[in-house]
Amino acid sequence: MADLSEQIETNAGQPQSTTFDGLANQNRPLHDLIEADKHLKSNAAASNPARALRFAKIVSPAAVGDC
Repeated sequence: MADLSEQIETNAGQPQSTTFDGLANQNRPLHDLIEADKHLKSNAAASNPARALRFAKIVSPAAVGDC
């Protein structure tokens, strides 16, 4: 389960706990789901070393202007 965003959306619209005819149901807290989703995404990003560095060419505006 690499992406928890669908489960987070589902649980956001439901109560955290319910009781019906003696049966209790309790969802995980949204904060825990969000933290788990962040953790999984950071692990996925760290597993790809090509995404670790980004290179950019910086050009001074003075070097591009009309001289």
